[in-house]
Amino acid sequence: MFSSRDDLLLTEIMYINNARSETTYQGHTRMIYALK
Repeated sequence: MFSSRDDLLLTEIMYINNARSETTYQGHTRMIYALK
């Protein structure tokens, strides 16, 4: 079982990774629109 502290850390890592992937996705979308 995770302790609440480990669970919070895991949630934070998932949130950071999700935010990073969203930023990358938006960047790719802007590049695609710029090429059109």
